[in-house]
Amino acid sequence: MIRVEDLFVRRIASFTYAAGVIQAIKMPRDWTEVERQASFPLGTKSSAVYHPPDDEKTVIALSNRGLAISEEASASFRAYLQYANQLIYSDQEKQKSYNYIDSNGRVSLQAAIDLKEVLGSVHANQLFDSNYVAFYVERAEITTVNGQPVLSVKGWHQDPQTGVRGNQAWTVFVDGDPSAKQSTVLQIGLGAQNAEQFNKYVSVFQDTLNTIEWRKA
Repeated sequence: MIRVEDLFVRRIASFTYAAGVIQAIKMPRDWTEVERQASFPLGTKSSAVYHPPDDEKTVIALSNRGLAISEEASASFRAYLQYANQLIYSDQEKQKSYNYIDSNGRVSLQAAIDLKEVLGSVHANQLFDSNYVAFYVERAEITTVNGQPVLSVKGWHQDPQTGVRGNQAWTVFVDGDPSAKQSTVLQIGLGAQNAEQFNKYVSVFQDTLNTIEWRKA
């Protein structure tokens, strides 16, 4: 069992951080830390945010959302994580949209509902309710980072009333404690003011993900 204190983002060396199953992740060395929130007990959000030297509006953020999600949501999340490299939704491949992976590996419409708790604030998207879209999902899939399955979601925030497009985002959702009955979700995300800036730093974010060292069970 992972210790409670390990579920909070904390510095363990210069530009290297740990959280839950993440033993270490290295931030880009020339990026600046602009925010850190860490407190106890479990159930309180902790986070760390960084930006590049030439753009304070672009950030890489690490966070533990706090309270564990429900047992039912945890079971659903872990069921999806069993199917690495599985597309859940893509607005470029709509024939594969709304994929749900059942016990036989088949897919159906249920995915958006199953992952609602995992997605947190990103759940207010077009897959749940086309009448209230605060986040537009461009692509959602189960992928792997250094051998560990994670949920990857790409898209952008938008005004749910006007539809005006806001920050572009790519968030990776991690099961913070696979040995616990209820999952504590860790998030690692890239956010930028527009698509141009986002695309400029996508490779940096990918390189950051590739530095992750996973804690051994």
